[in-house]
Amino acid sequence: MLVQLFWVYYVLPLFGLTLESAFTVGVIALGVNYGAYGAEAVRASLTSVASGQWEATVALSMSWTHKIRRVIFPQAWALMIPSLANLLVHLMKGSAIVYIVGLNDFNFELDQLRRVTSAWFSYAFVGLIGYFAFALVLTQGMRLLEVRAKHRLGQGLSLREILSPAPKVPTSGVQPGGAS
Repeated sequence: MLVQLFWVYYVLPLFGLTLESAFTVGVIALGVNYGAYGAEAVRASLTSVASGQWEATVALSMSWTHKIRRVIFPQAWALMIPSLANLLVHLMKGSAIVYIVGLNDFNFELDQLRRVTSAWFSYAFVGLIGYFAFALVLTQGMRLLEVRAKHRLGQGLSLREILSPAPKVPTSGVQPGGAS
């Protein structure tokens, strides 16, 4: 990530491609880096859809776009959400590196707070709580997306059932006494 950031900020202007702001440099460097990981998560999810599903779309003579949109992608989407959730949290943590090119981020603002107050402990504590809260919100949002995607495939409870005051517990088909 650091090498890509340096390339975008220092090397591309040598080839005549000057970017207007540090924000643009940060977005491009983070986008290229995490976009590659995201593309791999999407590819792995698409290939993990059962081969019978692919064969069924061929047997039904579906066009490529129709088979991807209606059959393959909904199944792959439910599989790729956990990987994309991890990637999103990594992106949030990795965005702190863009301070190198002069972009003010959460760490920069915390450092400014530390310089005014000279309180090292509060600086670390506020940073820890801040990053934890950001990661928790992102993770919970992606978990809700995953629940919704799995419910639409008939593989779990709905968001309404999960978020209700008395959530339902999914039954696994096991009867009391151990017999199924």
